[in-house]
Amino acid sequence: MGPRMTACPHCGAQNSVRRTECFQCQASLAATTTGPGPHMDRPRGWVSEPTAAAQPAVTPTPAARVRRITARPQGLLTRLPGAVGPLKRVRRSSTFFRQFHSLINAGIPIHQALMELSGRAPANYQRACDEMARAAAAGNPLSEAMARYPGLFLQWHVGLVRGAEAGGFLPQALDEIATALELEYEFRAAVLLQVFYYVFFLLPMILLVLPVAIILPHEPRDGWTAPGLIDAYLHTFATISVPIGLGLVAAYAALLLTSGLPAVQRVRQRIVFAIPLAGRIARLAALSRFTRLLGLLLGAGLPVGAAVEEAAAATGNRAFIDRLSRVARALREGTPLAAALAQARLFDADALRLTDTGQLTGDMPGALARIAGYYQTELETRLRIMPRVIQLLAFLVIGGTAVFLIITLFRIYVGYIDRAIQWIP
Repeated sequence: MGPRMTACPHCGAQNSVRRTECFQCQASLAATTTGPGPHMDRPRGWVSEPTAAAQPAVTPTPAARVRRITARPQGLLTRLPGAVGPLKRVRRSSTFFRQFHSLINAGIPIHQALMELSGRAPANYQRACDEMARAAAAGNPLSEAMARYPGLFLQWHVGLVRGAEAGGFLPQALDEIATALELEYEFRAAVLLQVFYYVFFLLPMILLVLPVAIILPHEPRDGWTAPGLIDAYLHTFATISVPIGLGLVAAYAALLLTSGLPAVQRVRQRIVFAIPLAGRIARLAALSRFTRLLGLLLGAGLPVGAAVEEAAAATGNRAFIDRLSRVARALREGTPLAAALAQARLFDADALRLTDTGQLTGDMPGALARIAGYYQTELETRLRIMPRVIQLLAFLVIGGTAVFLIITLFRIYVGYIDRAIQWIP
């Protein structure tokens, strides 16, 4: 049995009964309200501005008292986080959210947790931690501070945190983000392992052999000599193989450096959705986030229209956000949730039937949680299959090129043997 929880009388956030002060607004949990106060018209867990009850904060730790929140200059790595590599970037991001979740789940106030993280986080996260700590200390939303760093926090990170602030379940949202990033890290590591030998060994060998297949069919009239063959090979290698290799490296580096920019992310989303298996994986990830967050927001008591808008922003995909925003408008016009979701044409029949059942039984949060579980299970299954598919595609492309070169060289070799036989008297 887990620890018993109690709602904060000031902000509504859930705290353990063992705590004396709220982890969200830092007000005393012993305080009571005798009637509807200013906090009653705010969403649960949301702190829009510092209140008198929130001023007596917990005494900072010695490390927090010594460290001052300073505005560090925004460096190149903050603007272009892809410079550190996609695998390392995902690992750093998952570590950041996992540490953040662990600190506030242990009862440390949000701004103090961010101050602690500021001294331990990588260089490109320190300035973001400082600004988020200032926002938390002033009672402002963390999501607004995170949105100023699109290279570090993706759109769905910001959307999920904003929805958690509105619903009062920030620790659970941080755990959700960290878990998703850990799954992405596992997927990227598996893909890198599958294609490592093809990219770093077979591809350079192809570039080395390519000049031979080009120059040998064009034999001079007086035949090949050793110096002439070497010179022709070096010239062809410098004019063909080297530019191809440099072009591939430059394209990969440009893709990494710009991968955190919002415009590049939007274009990449459209391209990914057009790819059969990758598009299904992206759709499952967005639908899982949407349904899980929507269930949590409805369970927290938010109106269904506002909950759909917050959950739509958490998908992080512009096409999904546009379609689900139309769902929110239909809900405000009185359309039932199952019928409004059917109009979006994003959910399968089973999900719509579960949503309809949730409406009839009054357990919509539970129904949405089950739908999110189904989507998450299918997502994890497809992510385990995807590395092998990528390995097969790499084998077909690079291996096919290698086979073509081998056949070409073999035909050249047979031609030389045939000519040598004709010279024998």
